[in-house]
Amino acid sequence: MNKRRLIIYDRDEKYAANLSEYLSGVEDFPYTISVFSEQKLLIKYAMEHTIDLLLVSESSYEDIKSEVNAEKLMILNESGQLTWNDIQNIKKYQSVENIVQEIMHYYVEVAEVIPAKLTTCSDVKLVGFFSPVRRCSQTTMGLTFGQIMSEKSTTLYVNFESLSGFPYMMGYSTGKDISDLLYILETSPEKFNLYLQGCIRKLDNLDYVMPMKAMHQLLLVKAEMWQKLIKALVECGKYRTIILDLSEGMQGVFEILRMCTHIYTLTRDDRFAVAKLEQYEQLLQICEYEDVLKKTCKRKIPIMNDIPDVFRYYPGSEYSMFIKNILKEDGIYV
Repeated sequence: MNKRRLIIYDRDEKYAANLSEYLSGVEDFPYTISVFSEQKLLIKYAMEHTIDLLLVSESSYEDIKSEVNAEKLMILNESGQLTWNDIQNIKKYQSVENIVQEIMHYYVEVAEVIPAKLTTCSDVKLVGFFSPVRRCSQTTMGLTFGQIMSEKSTTLYVNFESLSGFPYMMGYSTGKDISDLLYILETSPEKFNLYLQGCIRKLDNLDYVMPMKAMHQLLLVKAEMWQKLIKALVECGKYRTIILDLSEGMQGVFEILRMCTHIYTLTRDDRFAVAKLEQYEQLLQICEYEDVLKKTCKRKIPIMNDIPDVFRYYPGSEYSMFIKNILKEDGIYV
């Protein structure tokens, strides 16, 4: 596949260089990148080459709007005003991840489909976190687990809670989430791998997809679609470890647990937690999911002073070392 050409034009040389450096570091980024801050040099380049995508700052667009043609133009908006309503505007001063998403969503529309990398389910650790006990630090452990695993191999974290708080804790109130992945999987499955790249966000080395923002959306997704999504994530060929932070609000959660190679169930010592866990295990047996029980590792998080209250991993902390030791004991972190 020949890469397309992306041009960044901005008189602010530092911003353009920083943006180019970030885009160049995006794995499997489908464009070659060139940066211009001088009008004459860009015009000369445009006369000799086809430009597939032009990112131009709002303050610089006037310089070249009648001189440079591109298959697609995106204005990096600085003022917050829409001077050119017929051209796609994206905020210049925002997370670069959001700019990457805008680029990738456009690329999905025009690109030829890239064949998926060959992989098998045995190549991927599919780790499920699920507990009937609430407030047991499941998400904190899942994220810490993911950040530890991402130190050694590519790791994806996916949260399936109905009200996760993720958009606010991570500072993203907008952007693509799991519902968008489900939609592309249903309408254009051949473009799923490409679309996934535009939905990924980063927490240090850990990749994650934003969970659904609306609780009712989660409740309506059929079990078969969840299984289809997870299978697509496994088969995309990008990740060695995929972490599923599951919730009882999902349809077909037992079948998803059956797909997992490892399962963690967190609990506590109080009698309500013990009763809930006992009822959950009895339900698995009644419904003939004994294989899920056999793969399940039950854990209790002891009282510690440094359990993070935000989604951040602190290497060397007591909590991080506790989680790392669990992974070593279970043969996951080698």
